[in-house]
Parts: sequence; structure tokens; C-alpha cells
Amino acid sequence: MKFLRQMIARLLIHFKLVKRSPADLPEINQLANEDLPASFELVIPGGVGELTILEVSVEIVDERQCLQAELLCNFKATVKQSIIYNTHLQLILEANPDYDKAAKSIVLSQVEVKALNLISDEYSLIKDTSSLLGGLIPRGIASLIDVTVSSTLSMLEGKTLSKAAKYLSLYTAGSKQRIIDYHRPDIEQKIIGLVQSKDVCYELDEKDFEESLFIRYGEKIVIEDGQIFFVFG
Repeated sequence: MKFLRQMIARLLIHFKLVKRSPADLPEINQLANEDLPASFELVIPGGVGELTILEVSVEIVDERQCLQAELLCNFKATVKQSIIYNTHLQLILEANPDYDKAAKSIVLSQVEVKALNLISDEYSLIKDTSSLLGGLIPRGIASLIDVTVSSTLSMLEGKTLSKAAKYLSLYTAGSKQRIIDYHRPDIEQKIIGLVQSKDVCYELDEKDFEESLFIRYGEKIVIEDGQIFFVFG
């Protein structure tokens, strides 16, 4: 019976009696979360940054005929083995699902970060970096001037400071948003690069009957009426 169903399916597609097949959104969400959490390093002056993707939730935006993914992430900055910043982030992505015939893979194209928001919760942390920063200000200046580190930095504006000192100076104002704004370009670049990489694309399995059918007859992937469809040629 299984062989008969497979033969009928092949014939229906071959003679264009079946033109497309819907995708299962819950299954897509399951696949998206299969290898999570996943962590990636971000370079910061004088330390190490770590971006961890904790959860992904995918939905369809029908009016723009695209996928929207909400990513719950954690960003952590460590300097001299001390965590100086930790926060949860909500990152909203939009992308189009495409079929790469040559690679026999489902890929994402036109990836765009639509929003990056701070989440204030019990995991949020921002540390006073004055003690770390004091050792990076040009020798003798801080001890000669009886002012705060942030005031000293403003007086030294235009002078040569190390990249590490400039980075730590972001923390003197105590603004979590200012720090994440500094890191946003790198975070966006990392996420977009990841989504478009081979690690995220889904290679169809020729041993799976339904996937082998799409390898043989598949043409493209479209979004219509709030649903994803695999279109046969």
C-alpha cells in the first residue's frame, strides 16, 4: 500500500494534478529550535562578547508575504574574567523562504532585522567599570585630577585612548541601551550571517519520500493566504 500511495503521488505531481503542498508551521518552529541554545562570540575591545540564541518563534506575515522570527537572545560582555554586562534581547527578523535547486536546500533570503529590544528582567546586569577603566587612562592624569572617571574622560576628549578604555567608558553613564546600541551593528551582522549560512539552511533528504518528490519536481516556495506552499513545476 505504501508503494502504491507513492506511485499515485508521483503521477499526480507529474501530470500537474497536484501543483503545491502546504508546509506545517509548528514543524518549522520545532526545527528552528532543535539546536538551541546556540552561542556565538562577538569581539569587544579588551574582552569577549557572547551572543546566545535561546528560543525562536516563527510566524507568517501575509501582507508582506514573508516569515517573521522572534528571537530571544542573551548578550554577555566579559572583561578580565569579570562579567560587566548581561541582558536578554528580543530580536525580530523578517526573511523570505526560497528553494535552492542546485543545493537541494531550503534557504532564507532578503533577511532583515526589524527590531532589537532590551528585556529588563532578573538576568540584567551592568557593572561599574571605573576600577577597570582607571588602569587604562593615561598614567598620572586620574590621580592628579580629583574628579570622577567619566569627568576625566570628557576632559581627555581628543586625546589618544585605547579602544578598551573607550569601550569601558560606555559603562560610566550606566545606560544599558547605550551599550546595546554600540553592539547592535555587530549583533545584526552576526545574526544575518548565521541565518544565511549553510548551518541554518535545510538540505532536503532524498531518502524521505515527500522531500525526494520536491527534489525531483519542486520549483519554488511561496507564501499565500497566511500559509507556506511548496510549489511543483
